[in-house]
Amino acid sequence: MLGGRVRIRQPAKGYRVGTDAVLLAATIPSDARGTLLDMGCGVGIVGILALYRAAHLHMTGIEQDEVIANLARQNLDDNQLSTRADIIHGDVFSQSPKLQTEAFDRVVTNPPFFARQHHQSDDYRRRARSLPDQLTIAQWAYRALLLVRHGGWLHMVVPTQYLPEIVTMLDGRAGGITCMPVMPKAHQPASRILLAARRNAKAAFRLLPPLVMHKADGSYSDQAEAIARDGGMLEDFSTLC
Repeated sequence: MLGGRVRIRQPAKGYRVGTDAVLLAATIPSDARGTLLDMGCGVGIVGILALYRAAHLHMTGIEQDEVIANLARQNLDDNQLSTRADIIHGDVFSQSPKLQTEAFDRVVTNPPFFARQHHQSDDYRRRARSLPDQLTIAQWAYRALLLVRHGGWLHMVVPTQYLPEIVTMLDGRAGGITCMPVMPKAHQPASRILLAARRNAKAAFRLLPPLVMHKADGSYSDQAEAIARDGGMLEDFSTLC
């Protein structure tokens, strides 16, 4: 990742790190401070990229698959970031003392059950980081919000169809909701939404200009290239401190 400056290990089969994780990490301001929780951290890439870009953050990741959690620890060590991070092997809905409500300055999450829809290998289905069938994306987001301290930030990346129920859940609980549509190419419908919301705030909703990922020839747009290869931030999120 980031032109080779960040290197990770991940399973040879099953879920693969993608652009969602890279974009989500790019919503964390480079001058962010304090504690960050990656809820459902997988092999740790969102937290690793956030730590790489924001020198004053400490990251905690929680992952229910023990093998994947161990890979996250190894990836932190390989990237010389283990002193600034902890990985918890456990369930994000557990009552772990390490997951106290209002404990974190920021919570980031790339909800894991979406991966279940896109990856078909038997190996992945056996090891998928997936939500129980009765839970909704809004309930996942609500659990994440509960872990954010008063005035702290929740960061998410979600498919566009889930935006209405998430915004409904956040109503009265968070403000300053900031959304950026992510379009595969210009003039195509947005496939993802990058979202940040401040707990217990009253600020107005903001809809940012879209991020277009690819040029007509399929190559990265200049903005996407700056994020994926050069370690750039999404400047429209830079004030979320």
